[in-house]
Amino acid sequence: MHPGEHIMLESVKASLRWPGMTTDVNNWVRNCEECAKPKTARTKYGKLPTKTMEVRPWAEMAVDSNGPFGKQKWKALTIIDTSTRLVEIAPVADEFRKEFTKLLKSYGVEKAGITAKHPQANGVIERVHRAINNTLRTESMKNFGDRENCLSAVMFALRAQYQTATSLSSSQPAFGRDMLSDFQTQANWNQQQHKKMNNYSSTMNVKTKTDWITNINLKTW
Repeated sequence: MHPGEHIMLESVKASLRWPGMTTDVNNWVRNCEECAKPKTARTKYGKLPTKTMEVRPWAEMAVDSNGPFGKQKWKALTIIDTSTRLVEIAPVADEFRKEFTKLLKSYGVEKAGITAKHPQANGVIERVHRAINNTLRTESMKNFGDRENCLSAVMFALRAQYQTATSLSSSQPAFGRDMLSDFQTQANWNQQQHKKMNNYSSTMNVKTKTDWITNINLKTW
């Protein structure tokens, strides 16, 4: 699945360059019939949540289950490092809630629950779920091996994909190299911290202004 013209172009730029590349990539994405068929419409959920300020790799992770899929009602467990945006996806038979809670406790991991079926609360992982679901609609999977192969392909593509949050692919800050070529990369975490602080400040300013207007309207009525 192609992620879109801009993201696809930036992803290709990480490893390749040729004359007329922008036009070629844009035309390829626009005319891809396989991508056009399964993609679902993007639903707007109103106000976006305040983004995390964490920029330390592996300090904070978003975890969620996706599914059920097919007649077997199987699910996929999705884990994302919110700093590097590195994705891990694995097919699971059930949500194994008790086992997962026990695992977190054994490693001293603090968990923060969210409301079920609430995309605003876990936006970063919901976008990945949309990419997974769009891809699964184009694949014919008959057994567990097919599911693993499909999810591995999706995971590889997401790790090679350009991320607007970091201006890198998720593999570059996580592994120090690109998924497609052995070009060494080092993330500038001070720059990422500054960028996130500016975004956080802008979000809070908008929220404060909105709350102030709401309070004025309530007092007026």
